Amino acid sequence: MDVKTAFLNGTIDEEVYIEQPLGFEVKDGKAYVCRLKKALYGLKQAPRARYARMDAYLQRMCFTKSFVDLNLYIKVVDGEPIIILLYVDDLLLTSVEGRIEECKKKRVAKFDMKDLGLMHYYLGLEV
Repeated sequence: MDVKTAFLNGTIDEEVYIEQPLGFEVKDGKAYVCRLKKALYGLKQAPRARYARMDAYLQRMCFTKSFVDLNLYIKVVDGEPIIILLYVDDLLLTSVEGRIEECKKKRVAKFDMKDLGLMHYYLGLEV
């Protein structure tokens, strides 16, 4: 699944200021700056903020983070594992077929995501 506008989903903890964007300037002759409340693409803090939000959400949903790979989350429901792997703005999901659909619906309810269907390639490798 692809998380749409993934880097705009994170809330930043630090105080970050930017110049007024072109087309949104206040024309009273004063030079204003804008304080960001949400991450923007290109902001150094954006990937960390996005990861922190997704991490907190998955842990609230009772997923366990792997000690070996911090982007790998596992949850066992009725003896069937659900495995989620985060990669930049993509989410790889594997489990038995019924659990996958249920898990997708829950994620889509929280984040704007696009279902990319079955995986054919991962990091340039054919699966």
